[in-house]
Amino acid sequence: MLTPQQFLACALYGVFTTGIGYILLLLGSRRVGSGEAGLLSMLDVVLGPVWVWLFYDEQISLPVLVGGAVVLLAVLWYLASDRNTAVVAG
Repeated sequence: MLTPQQFLACALYGVFTTGIGYILLLLGSRRVGSGEAGLLSMLDVVLGPVWVWLFYDEQISLPVLVGGAVVLLAVLWYLASDRNTAVVAG
């Protein structure tokens, strides 16, 4: 059973981390393309286990590491190809 303090902590966590994060993503998506907004939203999912590992010392399994690496490499590849296109075009 949750105590009132624990319930308040969970509610504040949800409002500040999830609510504000998605509002900022929604506002920022007006300035970037839909593909970039999708990549940014995937980074939230990928970096979640990293934050838990850093702050709570939870062990990350190999499939989680491989999946996260694939998404991060896709983001880096996208950003590198976008930068090369901008240099050639400019």
